[in-house]
Amino acid sequence: MNRKSTQRKKKPIKLVAGLLFCVLMVSSSVSIAFANNDIESMLTTWFASKKADSIASIEKAVATEQEKQTIRLKEEVRVKIAEADKQIQQTTQTEIDLKVQELKRYTDELINSYHPAQEGNEEVIKELNGIMEAAKQQMEAVSKPKQAE
Repeated sequence: MNRKSTQRKKKPIKLVAGLLFCVLMVSSSVSIAFANNDIESMLTTWFASKKADSIASIEKAVATEQEKQTIRLKEEVRVKIAEADKQIQQTTQTEIDLKVQELKRYTDELINSYHPAQEGNEEVIKELNGIMEAAKQQMEAVSKPKQAE
């Protein structure tokens, strides 16, 4: 009887120990599953945060560089406009000088082609000189507004 009673006492102990072991195994695997979910969630959150930080950093760098390049572009455009204006003024002045010389040459040619024997030669010469001066003034008037700008 001793043996039977000992075996009976051992059975519940074994049963309790087995159940305790099963409960420990199930609870440990449940906590591991929760840890996996937590790690996955934590990693997803971390990557999302780093992605947002990277995008913000890139946008800030692009905006800063865009501002620098805009300032540089404005300065270059200002310089090119000044150069173009100077070139236009030089070209205009060169053209005026050429036209004035051509006009003088033509006027001199007309003056030399008149003979002193003809009447009214002096009046024609004065009229031609007046036309030449008026033409000079008109050409200078064209170049003055461009120089004032």
